[in-house]
Amino acid sequence: MKWLGRRLKNDRGVVALSVLSPMIVYFGMWRKVTSYWPTNLEGFERLLPCNLTQQALPKITEGSQLLFSRVSDAQAKALGETLIWGLLAVFFLAGTFVVYTLGRAVSSEDFINIAVLRGSKGGALLEYLKVFVLYSLYISVTLAPLLAFMFKAYAVDIHARGLVSLLVVIFGVALWGVAVALLTISLLRDSPSAIISLFGIILGVMAGGKIAEVLLPYHSLFIWILSDFKIALSPYSSAGILLNPLFIAGAYFIFERRDFG
Repeated sequence: MKWLGRRLKNDRGVVALSVLSPMIVYFGMWRKVTSYWPTNLEGFERLLPCNLTQQALPKITEGSQLLFSRVSDAQAKALGETLIWGLLAVFFLAGTFVVYTLGRAVSSEDFINIAVLRGSKGGALLEYLKVFVLYSLYISVTLAPLLAFMFKAYAVDIHARGLVSLLVVIFGVALWGVAVALLTISLLRDSPSAIISLFGIILGVMAGGKIAEVLLPYHSLFIWILSDFKIALSPYSSAGILLNPLFIAGAYFIFERRDFG
């Protein structure tokens, strides 16, 4: 792994994608969350500090209370949908990282060279998988505190449990992107097909319904942890979470048995 790590660190594209991934997701989420204010509010009303809603709501008149309730509704919609958007962005970036590193290696002789060093193709895949786990851990540890700050700026203090929830779901959805890209590359040995599969998952989530719960169960997982495990996971979300290790295991067995020469 040290040899592979040194090699990847010398690749400017890998370094740039690794460093910029959390910033790209956070910037996109911040832009999205600020776009959800009701269009019929005046400009000065949109600029109200979000924390003011909790501080002033008990003191305001009945006429003004309507304004704050509208702002509060906008916050709930903005934060919920923005979290889903951010999870999809993490999913796509993690899958792209796999395509850029492993996909290129499979297309060239690099993967075979690593397989020779490791003694098997499955062993070579495990070396890359270690890198992908570290990438997923990095993006979750970096992004979770930033999102907690963004939530707090919008009058939602998620406390320590919420921060743990964010860490878990960001790490999980990053690994989900890794798993989808790994399985596609193992089956088709084609980087463009892996990118298409990532877009396919995103389109499936955007379609909504039960399929969205299966393809992106980590929003429900966030709610489950944040609610102190009181809001039960649906069977569809549970099945979606189980797909993650199954896809990785499937990719490993395909890599181990397939001829990449």
